[in-house]
Amino acid sequence: MKAETQPSLKEVQIEHFTFLATGLPSFLERHRSLEIAYDVQLIQGSERRQFNDRDPDGNHIGILFPADETTDLQPYSPET
Repeated sequence: MKAETQPSLKEVQIEHFTFLATGLPSFLERHRSLEIAYDVQLIQGSERRQFNDRDPDGNHIGILFPADETTDLQPYSPET
């Protein structure tokens, strides 16, 4: 299917992408120190920890950390 008009760069988005990482405790501490909101979820079956955020363009960013990395997994919002 061909688009009738090409979208501008401001209209193009990737809905979701994910990275693998280590260092969850320091990663979350850095976000709290910068007052950046986040939530962390346990991924069923693997028990990996998935950090969720949005970039300035609104794209969903997921960062997966190993299951054995433990820390406070409560969501953080600087407003609370």
